[in-house]
Amino acid sequence: MTPQTLSCDAVRGHLVAYVQGALSLPATQQVHAHLTRCVGCRATADGRRAAHREPTRRARSLTWPTGIGAMLGATLWLLHGFDFTTPMAAAPPAQRG
Repeated sequence: MTPQTLSCDAVRGHLVAYVQGALSLPATQQVHAHLTRCVGCRATADGRRAAHREPTRRARSLTWPTGIGAMLGATLWLLHGFDFTTPMAAAPPAQRG
């Protein structure tokens, strides 16, 4: 059985979900089949893939200043009484005065 042929407009409408892996298997197969034949849609899909990967790549390149974790922990402890030495499941709720 051959997948139903999609128009370029239909494929472009599905590209974000296709790149994110959010389409059903039949829809994924239809989009993939179209992209193997259509150079224009394939180029658009490549651009969507690059845009989808960019935030992840940028987040991995971020570096936190030394000591930021301790500073945030101390701030949360001072403001809210969080106890970071006790696992969350065993920690009693903070007492409010």
